[in-house]
Formats: sequence, structure tokens, C-alpha cells
Amino acid sequence: MRLENYLDNKFDVLEGLIILTDTPELNEMPDNVMLLIKDLGKKAGIKVKKTNTIFHYLGKAGKATTDLLKYATLYSITDIKDKEKRASLVKDMKGAMQKVDKRDISSFFMRLDKAAFGLTAIPRHVLMNLFGIEVGTPGSWMEDKAYIESRLKNVRITLNRMGDTEKELKILDRLEKSIGEL
Repeated sequence: MRLENYLDNKFDVLEGLIILTDTPELNEMPDNVMLLIKDLGKKAGIKVKKTNTIFHYLGKAGKATTDLLKYATLYSITDIKDKEKRASLVKDMKGAMQKVDKRDISSFFMRLDKAAFGLTAIPRHVLMNLFGIEVGTPGSWMEDKAYIESRLKNVRITLNRMGDTEKELKILDRLEKSIGEL
């Protein structure tokens, strides 16, 4: 009961972590270090790219995630016989879930698992290696429109590099405009 009261009144640890997410040193790797890692990866035949960190998802998920984790923690330590308190916590969790972006919360837990626990590692490896199904965090997914737009930028770069492609660039302009209207 004492721990439950403490958590209920002093659940500032997660909020403190959220404040830390604003610290650029935690979220950003210096460009020169990233370039070095990319070069090493290229030499080894490995593609290296920068992605969001667990701190990014924690900060993005914000107060609603903090509340959800607080209620879940309290629920897990509340006496099973205390039906009224547990029902109240379930109601609070449902309210917090209404405010949480599901992609952010799943990204947060997937990153946490990858970084600390590895509970999903074996199922992910089996799915990827035997069935060709890659499971990633929602933050690493790209919506169809964003995917097309990013690839069209690559096409534009290549056409500019090739030179004498005015006709193709005009077609690309029309295509980009029509996709932008979707």
C-alpha cells in the first residue's frame, strides 16, 4: 500500500525521462560519427541509416503514455482482492489509451524490448528468415504517399545528374503534383 501511494503521488521518474528527451546529446549522434559508421557499414556491405531513438518515442508519446504506464504499474501491484481499486485503474487505463497514439506506444515498447529485453527477437528472426516477413517499429514504416515522394526525389536527383532530361523532368513535375493532391 505504501509503494502504491508513493507511485500514485510521485510518479515523476518517467516524466523526468521525458524531460531528458529534449536533451540533444541523448537524441543526436554527431554527423561525423554517423558518417564514419556509414562508411564502415558500406565497407562491410551493410546498409546503415539513422532512425529515431527510444527517447524520441518516449518524448513524443508524452503525458498520456506516462499516465498509462503509471496506471498499469499500479494495477500490477494492487491487491487482487481489491476489485474496486482495480476497476478504477482499468477505467483510468482505458481513458489514457484514448489519448495515446498507438503507433508511438508500440514503437516505444518495441524499442524498449530491442534495447533491453529481447523478448521478441526469436519470433522476429523466425518470421524474417523463414517467411520473409520483417517486423519493424511503426516509426520505421513509411506511408505509401511518403514512400513514393521520397523515391521521386531520388529520380529527380538522377535525372539532374544525367543532364538533358527536360522532358522527363516536366513529366516528373506533373507526377509529383498529382501525388501531392492525393
